[in-house]
Formats: sequence, structure tokens, C-alpha cells
Amino acid sequence: MLKGIVLYCDGGNHGKNPGMIGYGIHGYTYQTCQDIVNYNDEYKYTQIGYVKLGEKEKEEDIHDVSSMKKTDDKYQSVIDGSMKVRVEPVKIFNKYSKVGIHDSNIGAELRAFRDSLNIIKKEKTDDKDIAVAHVYSDCKNVVSGFNDYLPQWSTNGFRKKDGNKVQYEDIWQDIHNQLSYIKSKDTEVKLHWIKGHDGHPGNEQADYLATIAASIGRKIGLGVIEDDSIQDYDLSQVDNKASIHPFLMTERFYFNPSRIEHHLEKIKNGKSVQYYLGELGSKVEDTFVGKEISDAALAVCSLQQSDVVLDRIMLEQARYLEDNDANTDCIVAGMLDHIAKSKVYPDLLANKDVLLKSPGYTRAEIKSLYGDQITLILDPPFLAMRTLSSFTLLEEMANYYLQDKFPGEIVNITELLYEENSKGKVQFQKAIGTDVKSIKAKINIGEIEKTVTLTFGIDLLERNVYKKLEKDIDKVVLLNWSEEDSLFMNYAVMTILKNHDWCIYQATYSSTYYKKR
Repeated sequence: MLKGIVLYCDGGNHGKNPGMIGYGIHGYTYQTCQDIVNYNDEYKYTQIGYVKLGEKEKEEDIHDVSSMKKTDDKYQSVIDGSMKVRVEPVKIFNKYSKVGIHDSNIGAELRAFRDSLNIIKKEKTDDKDIAVAHVYSDCKNVVSGFNDYLPQWSTNGFRKKDGNKVQYEDIWQDIHNQLSYIKSKDTEVKLHWIKGHDGHPGNEQADYLATIAASIGRKIGLGVIEDDSIQDYDLSQVDNKASIHPFLMTERFYFNPSRIEHHLEKIKNGKSVQYYLGELGSKVEDTFVGKEISDAALAVCSLQQSDVVLDRIMLEQARYLEDNDANTDCIVAGMLDHIAKSKVYPDLLANKDVLLKSPGYTRAEIKSLYGDQITLILDPPFLAMRTLSSFTLLEEMANYYLQDKFPGEIVNITELLYEENSKGKVQFQKAIGTDVKSIKAKINIGEIEKTVTLTFGIDLLERNVYKKLEKDIDKVVLLNWSEEDSLFMNYAVMTILKNHDWCIYQATYSSTYYKKR
């Protein structure tokens, strides 16, 4: 069995070169195995890194050498990578370092490679059987310096032919010392150039980690965060399957930064917290918030456990406004459709203090490292204020229901959405396929019977949300009420979970019907 390590390293600046630098390292240790292990739909794990099969290649071209020994004729072909072999990952690396100094992009790239050697050294200490390390960098200066010039530099006291010192002499000396130690332990190190920003998953992940680190470095340089408050991170244990609460799977959440302390006080005292949500409908411009659009919706949800990502975003937004001497008594939209992305949310969850960009100097809004808008200050706010009254009414109706004081008709529609399977467990209705856009509910008002059409994503939560909640659902009710002397009834759908989380959901315009026939 062959054991080895593959690392992708990258370094960079945030915004300007030279600037505050950082670097990232991604990779894995491995052992050979009989079967091909997929990294994703396109790339396979091999001893030389992630490999995508070419048009004329087959899986058989990635060989099984799980029983190979060092004495075999093809062993060196496996070590140098001319023969691709099947491996399974043993340990995954996702590390970034802020460095915290002002330097060039090359300085960042060189430090990334040096730290890669540190990782190899440590792994070799933990597992003496590691035979080879393949490292990839998209910096030609680093690759050329290591492969073509390092032996000569080390002989000449790290001076060039013209007698001048090699740039970054101290780092190159450290690299030489690290390499000498690793070689003395019978492990080969091979450094390869890889084209940057070309879609290769190893390089893309290293670049992403370097971007995080450089962003932190810039924050330190701007004085936004204290240097000592941020340590180097190893993201290898990040739960990449972490996802946002199903109730929060909407397009927007809204908050008033001046009220953040009230929100945090609830969390501190162990109370449930409320989030105010919105679906924009077909008119996706956020300037339409507050207007009555037929396919838009508003919701209030109450969670026993707060969402730390949203809480951090609200806190950061309030601080940014204060730092810019801006009014905090405003309405801000949080872009949940960006925040909840499968790649973004787990990282924000693991690194809630560091993954939000500095807001810049013109508007105190937040963007992610991916460039996605995270918050938007609604200005002018008068339409958004209308939305606040709708949220207040929804929350009031939900509390009336929970206190058995609801002033209207209550229709339990749980059975329209859920059924028991053959094992007696609750499951989402099989009859509600992906092509089903709505369900119909009957309401009795005195002697009058009404049929109301409830559309997923407008009157109801999205279909996939109800599917996700099937193990946790308690009940779903249709609440109907009328203002005094009004000829119209208002309605909203309230979903309640076994743990007492709830969400009340209402279309902004089409949630009324005439009382009479």
C-alpha cells in the first residue's frame, strides 16, 4: 500500500498588490485502494491530485496498485505521477492564514508553499509511511525558484549570480531546511505549476481560502478587527452539510439595526427569537418591499434556537452603520437567497466573525467573499415601514392562536399536506408532486362554506420546505380573521413544529376573500 499527500496552495492580497496578504492550503493525505473514489461528478482522487478523465481516457486508465511494493518496476512511475493510480483520502486539509503583514502577492504565494512543507513534515512525523508529496501552486515564480534555482541558491549562500541576495532569502532558506528534513525521512516532494482560476477544484478551494485570509488581513489593516482576535483557521472539520433552518428558506429577512440589542437579550435569556421574512415575488427588485404584489409573501418565524449566522450579520450591520456615523434606526434587508447557499452557509456558520467583507466607505452594507450582496439598506424607508405593520399583525395573530385567544376561524389543514405511511410515520403527501402548485382548503363561516386556493411559496411555505419538515411537523393551520365591520376576511397559514418553532406565512396582496357568497 502506497501512502502520500497532495496539497494545493495559494496566496494573495485583498484589493491591492502589494497589500495585506494571506494564504490558503487545501489537500488530502491518501492511501491506495482498489476502487476509484470520486471527489465530485467530474474529478477523481488520485496520488497526484484531483484528475478529470479526458475524452479518450477511461476509468481503467486510473490503475489499482493497492498491492504494489517498493520493489515493483512501476513503483517510480507511481511516485513521479506518470502513472495515475486509485487512492482514497484519509485526511482532508482546508487551512488559511491571515499572515497580518503588508507584502506582495509573490510573498504570499511563497509563504503558502512554505507552510505546505510544514504540513508535509508534520504528517510524515505522524505517519512514517508517507512516501511522496505532490504540491501545486499557480505562481510560476515559486515553482521555478524551487525546481530550477533552489539547489544553486543554497550552495551560493542564497545569492544570485550577480551577488545580490535572493528576494525573500529567509523564506527560501526555511524552505530549503524543511525540504532537507523531509528528504532525510525518505519522502519525495514534487512541486507543480497549475493554471489559476481555471476551474480546477483544488486550486479553486485554495484560492477561496486565501481570499478569506487576505480579507481578514485587510480588516486588520483597516482596524475593523483586532489582530489578536483572529487566529489561523483549519476548516477541515467544517460541516459542509450544515444548512439553514427550513423556515428561513426565503429570499429575504428584515431587521432594524437599532433593535439588535433587544434581539441579543432574548438569546441571552434563553427565549425564543423571531425573524421577519419575505418572498419578493416576480418583481424581484427590493425597492418593491412594502408594495402589495400578488405573488409576494411575508412571514414571521419564531425559533427556540437562534441562527448564529443571521445574528452575526445583524450585529455586524449595526456596527458598520455606527462606524460610518449613519442612522441605525432603519430597515435592512438580508439576502437569504445568497446566505443560504450550500457553499456559503456552512462557512459563515464556522467563521461568523471573519467572512463578511468590510463595507467600504460609501454605503455601510455587507457583501460576502463571493461578491454576493448580504445586506441592503432600504432607503427611502417609508414603503418598508408599511411592511413592519404587516409583520406586527402576523405576529399578533400567531400569539393569539398560541394563547387560545384567536379571534376568528381556525382550519386544521395538516392532512392536506401530510399522511401516515405503512409504518405509521408521518410523511409529506405523495400526491403532492413537483408539478402541484397549490392545494384547496374549505372554510366554514357560519352557514357559508368557502374554498380557498393556497399556493406554495405565496400562501404556503415552499413545497420542499414542508417535505424537509415531515419528521418534525406538529400541525399546519389556516387562520381566518376579519377586522371590525369589514366585509372581507384575511387569512394566513401557520406551521408549528414539535419543538414549538413556528412560522406564520401570508401573501401580501391575495390573502383576503369576500365573506359572502
